[in-house]
Amino acid sequence: LPGAIPRIANWFYRILILAGLIALTFPFREIIRDVSPQIMSAVGVATPLFFTYQMTPLTALTCSAFLMLQGRRILGIPSEWWGAALMIFVAVLFQARTIYVQIFVLLAFLALLAPRRVARTLLPMGIAAVLFIGLLAIWAAIQYTTGKRAYGYYGMGELAVVLFFGLFAVNGTYYLQTARFELPVGFVSLGLGLLAAGVLNVNNTRDLVSDTLSNKHTIAVRLGFAGARRYQAILVGAGMVSIALPLYIAYGRSFIPSALLILLLGRMHLRRFAHIAQASRNDYNLELKRLSLSILAMVLGIGIWMWIRLSFTGA
Repeated sequence: LPGAIPRIANWFYRILILAGLIALTFPFREIIRDVSPQIMSAVGVATPLFFTYQMTPLTALTCSAFLMLQGRRILGIPSEWWGAALMIFVAVLFQARTIYVQIFVLLAFLALLAPRRVARTLLPMGIAAVLFIGLLAIWAAIQYTTGKRAYGYYGMGELAVVLFFGLFAVNGTYYLQTARFELPVGFVSLGLGLLAAGVLNVNNTRDLVSDTLSNKHTIAVRLGFAGARRYQAILVGAGMVSIALPLYIAYGRSFIPSALLILLLGRMHLRRFAHIAQASRNDYNLELKRLSLSILAMVLGIGIWMWIRLSFTGA
């Protein structure tokens, strides 16, 4: 029949939209299963008649791809944006390596099939960059200690921490809120990344003996105890200066007390770290907590100080 194909396509569109809506109920699956009628499966187990969620990720991603290719408007919003939002929902909700691979392949397929539409949808929203960095961060987290070439055991852990806990996290967050990059923010992001690498180095210094026996070539293993302590002084010292200096340049003398406090926190940590006995795992664990909480307190303190300053002076 001449009109059969358009009607089938229209019904297919509606079915996929329904499937996407069902996928949104996944977080409430336990409640929905309780009210669904039950049937006996072939193995004698009671199974919900509706909302079994067996193919939820794949169905939702199929709906996402279909929406991004449609070019319609749903509730006044382009269907491409709905598709991108559904894709992000699936990635955040399921958080599995197979899902990330499926999303990556799907985006590559869509980019080949309809490059202009995908670019017009993703790039203005900033989703393309966010997805790329997010998937890269997930890959980096997985590869840190898994596989035959886990880079965390080859002295690359600190570099990954500086990138993902510092440069990408801080600059990415700042860009999403302001739509621009600024050099002072870059210095602060580098400083936070170096401090996070310092936390990792304390952990690796604590495990230096066991890592050596396990053939894990972390930077602490390569440098030895004395070298790891000097390396910690470089990480923490450079990190504190990278944070304090641009803020002092930006805010002048009013930031001097905060800058001195930042440097004092770094100095106190390095003195404690230098006097920890090599075999004292408990002392290393305590210093890990102290350094982590000091960094958190520093960030919160700077944020509160800037908020108070902005509230009272407007600058």
